[in-house]
Amino acid sequence: AWTLDRKPYPRLLHGTFIKKRALYSEFLAKVSFLQGLSHVGLIQLADALQPETFVQGQYLIRYGEEGQWFYLILEGTVEVLGRDGANAVIPVCEFSRGDCVGEMEFLYGHRTVADVRAKTPEVRAAKLNRAHFELCMGPIKELLKSSRQADPVFTYYRTRRSFDQDSSVAAGSPVFGLAPAQAPVPAAPVQPVVPRQVSFNLAVEDTSGPSQAEGPSEK
Repeated sequence: AWTLDRKPYPRLLHGTFIKKRALYSEFLAKVSFLQGLSHVGLIQLADALQPETFVQGQYLIRYGEEGQWFYLILEGTVEVLGRDGANAVIPVCEFSRGDCVGEMEFLYGHRTVADVRAKTPEVRAAKLNRAHFELCMGPIKELLKSSRQADPVFTYYRTRRSFDQDSSVAAGSPVFGLAPAQAPVPAAPVQPVVPRQVSFNLAVEDTSGPSQAEGPSEK
């Protein structure tokens, strides 16, 4: 068996940490919606991000759950699947390199209003939990809200969130709950996402391997 001396091991860990910070910081600096973060803020965000890999068909986010993670897409494409008035699955949009998913649930405190599923053979992402999101993204939360309000890509999110809240209040249930499945959702035009181009070859080693989450057997 191979062993490491006490002194080289901490140096190895420190070197890996510094490499991860440098690569993530350079990537994050080129993501448009993060332009409002200071240099220190970008470093804090880079340090807090955790890498995760998904294979085609696996879910980053599932509809109707309490949001646990914010994901930044590093490589690959994910598809967003919403629900219509009959609660049937409908395609909403796609997100690719440099985009993020899961922030709406953190910004507005509601349950997830769509599935997010890996579309390409492999999707590499970096994730952030709610506590770290509040810490790292706090300075630009209002800016992020404003950008989402103005972006036509998020028409479905705004419509579904408002409908779920109105239906929950009418039913006497907490606003955090979901709307009844049979209730109609106002139709809203959805425009396809134009992928944000980020010209940087990120090569952070992801030792976690493919996520073990399984997609549903039928959809």
